[in-house]
Amino acid sequence: TLQNHVNNGTMPTRKVCTIEPYWRKRYNELIKPPLDSFFQDALYPLTKAHSKHSEVQELNSDWSKRKAYGFYCETMGYDVKTDSAGKTKLNPIEGFPPDEKREVCSWPVFLKYWQKEHPKLRVCPKPPGGASAAGSGGTTTTNASVGGEVREKKRKAVKMEG
Repeated sequence: TLQNHVNNGTMPTRKVCTIEPYWRKRYNELIKPPLDSFFQDALYPLTKAHSKHSEVQELNSDWSKRKAYGFYCETMGYDVKTDSAGKTKLNPIEGFPPDEKREVCSWPVFLKYWQKEHPKLRVCPKPPGGASAAGSGGTTTTNASVGGEVREKKRKAVKMEG
């Protein structure tokens, strides 16, 4: 008690809880080990060294972090579907061996894991003027990063009175 500390001339200390929270234990035992093996066994073999920074590893520009998440979920026995609102839904893959199916982390957890544990793993940027520019449907802008070419913008139709 406080009176005992006063009598003994000691300072009270705050008791530190040494019990690991449930979510951290679950993460460390069920989520992190499969993520570690996925990154080491599946993603890093697909990378190449960055041209200027040797410690940085890059995935090909065909990849994205979302595509990597989908690949991770497939290795765990789930198919990823994203709706128009951006919500991710996991569906079990039919015919996947039940004994190999494991718990999958959510997209935000996967992203935080990537940022914290593998900050030197990056996705190469898409080359300028690539497939994304070709399928733009006529909406074009001035793009200084592509050499400053000027392209027309679509305009809304306006009623003229008169």
